[in-house]
Amino acid sequence: YEITCESDSCGVYYVDSQYVIYYDNGVEYIYDYQNGKNKQILNRLNGVKPVYKDKELVGFILYLLQGQKYFDLNNNKIINNMYYEDIIGCTEYCEVNDDDTIVVKNDGKYGLLNSKDGGTVFGLIYEDLLCQGNYCYAKLDGSYVIMNTNGNKLVKDSYNDVVYLNKKGYYIGLLSNEYKLYNNNGNVIFNLGSKDNIKELNEYV
Repeated sequence: YEITCESDSCGVYYVDSQYVIYYDNGVEYIYDYQNGKNKQILNRLNGVKPVYKDKELVGFILYLLQGQKYFDLNNNKIINNMYYEDIIGCTEYCEVNDDDTIVVKNDGKYGLLNSKDGGTVFGLIYEDLLCQGNYCYAKLDGSYVIMNTNGNKLVKDSYNDVVYLNKKGYYIGLLSNEYKLYNNNGNVIFNLGSKDNIKELNEYV
């Protein structure tokens, strides 16, 4: 595969079995080169992040002047007309949730979308939202709840703070001035006490 540069500031920073992302003169491009197609599918981007599911490439987060968009590779299209402040919230390795949903943010509020068709699972109403696998914690009116990616509340309690969640649904919540590690049914596994003790959790999660 060969790229002809238009400037001295040019290079490739992502290649997999089908797609290549390269930058040239301050903008980025995505090419599909499988079976010799060498087809440009997106261009003039401010930035790109690959997105995975079970280590398989499923899409790209696109950075544009107006905001971020999500490009689904299964349908080979941008999923809706919206621009977002942030998508998924990842810094390095980006993943969709187990049911192909993605967290989005606009105007300081979070919601959940279907990454295949852009449909809204729940709207931009939450003050904070993080999902892992099919589990989420969400902050609304100053309190945190544990729910699934369908928006169904899984634990009856609400928390003053949640600082950790994994794909098994285990989470660290603050209740009655104590941080505790909980399982996905809301049962206490370990009482941490203060936030400073969270570093002790490695053997439990």
